[in-house]
Amino acid sequence: MAQESISRRDFLETTTVAGVGAVALGAAPASADPGGAQAAPGLAAAPAARGGLLYPRQNQHRSVLDLSGFWQFQLDPKEEGEAARWFDALPAPRTIAVPCSWNDLFDDARDYLGLAWYRTETWVPQAWRGQRVLLRVGSANYACKVWVNGQLVAEHLGGHLPFAADVTDRVAWDRPTAIAISVENKSLPDRVPAGPSPSGGLFAGLTGGYPATTYDFFPYAGLHRPVLLFSVPATHGA
Repeated sequence: MAQESISRRDFLETTTVAGVGAVALGAAPASADPGGAQAAPGLAAAPAARGGLLYPRQNQHRSVLDLSGFWQFQLDPKEEGEAARWFDALPAPRTIAVPCSWNDLFDDARDYLGLAWYRTETWVPQAWRGQRVLLRVGSANYACKVWVNGQLVAEHLGGHLPFAADVTDRVAWDRPTAIAISVENKSLPDRVPAGPSPSGGLFAGLTGGYPATTYDFFPYAGLHRPVLLFSVPATHGA
């Protein structure tokens, strides 16, 4: 019996993109057998999507605002920014591109893996009133917190998956909405990939360079993928 051929690209899309998207957005994983999928009571079964679970798409039901571009940026080596409310205003900002790695842009941040802050302001379209508004961070390497108009809306650990937060109640309609994101990329043994063990031994660092790591690449830090605002109907599916 002839088997249906599948390309490597198709395989990766169906097993990686769709699967990761379902986990990242809190949806149940799709069934491997489309014919065996069961719809929730009262709901029609959704058609299989090619990579549609991971990335918000502009369509008749959803609107997407890409916040890629120039943001304010400041290093926080003393980790004083949260107590000083840097999410309201950075005291000495410079300009950075989002997405990017800060290690590639600034001489004084080339080897810096500690805490840093991003901040921007944007108008949210008035047409989105009455809908749910979500903020999606594609990648923040490695640990981050997100504030919208001075309110903490999300914390995330892991630089390799996106995450989203419902910010409907935090959006300002009569002025620009302020978004602040703090990011740090410390090399710790309980992260992925793991940093060196503080007790030494086999996992104390294998490369002999900076930083001391158990892997052979530099752990670039920052917002590595776009930050998006998107709207969905008040009643919507994942």
